[in-house]
Amino acid sequence: LNVTSVSACAGTPASITWTPSSAFSVPASGSTSLNVTFAPTSAGTLPAGACLTIASNDPAKPTINLALSGTGATASPPPSGPAIALNPGSLAFGTVSAGASKMLTAQVQNTGGSTLNVTRVSACSGTPGSVTWTPASAFSVPAGRSTNLNVTFAPMVAGSLPAGACLQIASNDPAKPTINLALGGSATSTAVPVIALDPASLDFGTVSVGSVKRLTVEVKNAGNARLDVTSIAHCSGTPRTLVWAATIPASIAPGASIPINVLFVPIEDGALPPGSCFRIVSSDPANPTVEVDVAGTGSTTGGAAQVPPVWGCTTSGSGWSLAFAYVAALVLLGVRKRKTAGVSGPTSSGRE
Repeated sequence: LNVTSVSACAGTPASITWTPSSAFSVPASGSTSLNVTFAPTSAGTLPAGACLTIASNDPAKPTINLALSGTGATASPPPSGPAIALNPGSLAFGTVSAGASKMLTAQVQNTGGSTLNVTRVSACSGTPGSVTWTPASAFSVPAGRSTNLNVTFAPMVAGSLPAGACLQIASNDPAKPTINLALGGSATSTAVPVIALDPASLDFGTVSVGSVKRLTVEVKNAGNARLDVTSIAHCSGTPRTLVWAATIPASIAPGASIPINVLFVPIEDGALPPGSCFRIVSSDPANPTVEVDVAGTGSTTGGAAQVPPVWGCTTSGSGWSLAFAYVAALVLLGVRKRKTAGVSGPTSSGRE
């Protein structure tokens, strides 16, 4: 399917934007994400009939409309004192194998105008000791900021968390001196795989254009059954200057792990777009797809590009793909430089 254009319907305001904004193709039986943003600059509702028109080579439906609705609201000023909020307001652990553990995170937000002092986090009545959290002591949250509350469910026997299981958070919010974070989850004695990432995100910092920086993610099996990793792919909008090396598909025994070597090979100035990541699909029934967020910036400042050796270059397949991706990135860099210099063919010596 060749999508030739995406355009705003008549009367749809400029506060609606979308990506990709140019033509794109969708393989047979595949899909592509269309990210639509509503960024109102004043209060008011989107007009009736607001939509995006998508034109393609579908002979039956050459154009199709995506209806849009929404309202822009004037933000209320924050209260002068501290004001606590939780995001999300509850945590659902799903099914966790007995003897394994799973951690989820809630943000303790301060939407007020002065420092929020959290004086205590404690388990609600009836909440079992298989639930733990950090930070376990008092902490403060500046106005307009947030702090992560990491909650772990580590059951030792099969069974569900009781109804009403929660953590109670006490603070100096005058309107809500205590607030509860609801918890849900169950444990099974049936052997299941559990995927875990270490770290869960990568930040390459600033890398010189034409250079390579490698970071590694360990994919661990925290469960008690074999974990099958079936695929790794770029998230939508993530550039191919991010490449990785791993023998996929792969099977990981309980307690074991495999490394994924990730390379950032920038070919021009600029940061990786927001939302850059790669997606790992596995046999974990609770989390069949996990994403590794990636950040990094390419820069032409800081001297000549450094060309390190290509790690893991073996005949196993994954090493060669890593080497090929690195060389391909350098070729793209050479092409970009030649275009910038106005060169349309080989030099007189036949070499760049």
